[in-house]
Amino acid sequence: MKNEILARYFSNVFLIGLSPSVNIFNRKIDEEIPVKEYSIFTHEYWHFLMNISTTVRVRDFALFYQLFPIFSKTLTEEGNGMSDTSVLTAEDKILLSQINDMFIAYNEGGIDNPEELEINNFRIVSEVLGEDAHLTLRDCKVPFKRSKVKIEFDTPQGISQKYMYLNSDYIEESIANSIEKIIYDDGDSIPEIPYLMLSKLSAYFNGEPLSNYELACIGTLSLLTTNPALSLNSLFKDYKALRGFHTMQESIDRLSDEIKPIFSQISNIILEDLISILKVYENREPSYQAIKRVYEKIEMCLYYRERDLLFELNAFRNNILNKEILNYLVFKMVNPCDVLQERQGDENLVNRDFIKSFETDNIKVNSHDVLPYFLNQIMNCQLNYLKAHWAMFALMDSRIATSKCPYYTVCDLPNRIINTDRCLNKPWENFVKNGDNCVYGHAVGNLVGISGLK
Repeated sequence: MKNEILARYFSNVFLIGLSPSVNIFNRKIDEEIPVKEYSIFTHEYWHFLMNISTTVRVRDFALFYQLFPIFSKTLTEEGNGMSDTSVLTAEDKILLSQINDMFIAYNEGGIDNPEELEINNFRIVSEVLGEDAHLTLRDCKVPFKRSKVKIEFDTPQGISQKYMYLNSDYIEESIANSIEKIIYDDGDSIPEIPYLMLSKLSAYFNGEPLSNYELACIGTLSLLTTNPALSLNSLFKDYKALRGFHTMQESIDRLSDEIKPIFSQISNIILEDLISILKVYENREPSYQAIKRVYEKIEMCLYYRERDLLFELNAFRNNILNKEILNYLVFKMVNPCDVLQERQGDENLVNRDFIKSFETDNIKVNSHDVLPYFLNQIMNCQLNYLKAHWAMFALMDSRIATSKCPYYTVCDLPNRIINTDRCLNKPWENFVKNGDNCVYGHAVGNLVGISGLK
């Protein structure tokens, strides 16, 4: 099993990071990309696609933006990018705690004392069980059940059992892994948590694991419901029943028909939520254009899903890759997000890495034309700024918070060279009111004084 992180997707900021070992974009124009590297890139692209086309991931994106108006309260016009949490009210703190509870309920998975378990040697021995998460947001109850399964594993003392919590991350990683393995499977062992969770769950319901294509379809359909892990019970059971009378594709199509009314209802609500977020940033550029662009991408992808819930999986029907259809999806239908391609060398080298952007259309921001990658960087820096100040249930002051600028390795501006320590630890201190700012400085200035969500 390999421990090197070859690539990763930065959720909700729409950025793929590739290590020097996955050398996709630092090649000659006519040089063919090795299939293994292509499969790794597609794995990360799939995370991006899930982020903007599944109701669960769009919900998570919208939930993050509930935090920005509260964080903005801690920023003053004179604060030079510094956050002072003493201004937060008791109501603000309650809302922060409620949002944190939702993040935990939606996204926290795993087991207690995992060191006791041989991670790659366990069996799922129950269907998915639900327990009320007791969530509240702004005095309204949020119906949601945390999901868990019973697992068993061998120990020197015999067979032991534990409960494992499932989350959307586990499902999404299982989907992306299935896609990668259809393209290229080198036979290397991988961590079963999270990459094989759908496979193990399908073995419980069906007696043996389903194919990668079937797993990707069922997993994707679950991400179009309000509770993905819990919905897997009915999806696997119904699929098994359908396969008794229908072909693989017919059974998947019938499952899609069952989910479509649920998806349609949820997607309409989500788009309304995103419009509410957009209104918060009206007349505040470039943040407004950045979020508007994301909204338009999400709206486009939800439209594709309305026509075909599993539109992106047509490239893998019957568990066989159709590269022509896949390339059309990736480079025509839904262009990839920006890619940060790492290169060999010390990360402190100026411009060690570079950004590959797939969108080159100019966007009007005030009186200036900007490229989409600038808007993406604004969003990334704002989320970095927020997360640096986000602790469990609360926000922390800037004097305690630390973070590295997400574009540290692709920047050659004067501050990057002169104030290296600041860019490495507290990049928000580069903000200059009414002065020349780097992209991080623009991101900070855009957050001062935004209004609250309704």
